[in-house]
Amino acid sequence: MSESQIRSLLKDWSDLLENGEKKAKTKASELKGSLLGRTKRTTGSPIIYEHKIYSQQSNIQKRLCEVLPKWTDLIMCQPTILMDGHSWPRGDYIELYFSHYKLIVEKLQKILNQKS
Repeated sequence: MSESQIRSLLKDWSDLLENGEKKAKTKASELKGSLLGRTKRTTGSPIIYEHKIYSQQSNIQKRLCEVLPKWTDLIMCQPTILMDGHSWPRGDYIELYFSHYKLIVEKLQKILNQKS
């Protein structure tokens, strides 16, 4: 896969994250308490509010891992949103979740720019 194709995947991921955050907030706003409602889970995997976007993101991550195997740990790392007895408002939780992946995309873009 060429560098331009990798950049295209990163752009697709970035666009997906922007769209996913909006959709997740829309879905979460329909729940009791809306975006100010509190997350209940304090351990385990992250809470996913938009499963279709999550599936598409997973596919992009897998493709990136195939072409950038050296960076698989970075590409596949999941957010750890500590709660320590604090339950985040849904809106804040969603922002933290998507910000994690946006940082990964930024880091990968910087890595590619340094190679060029």
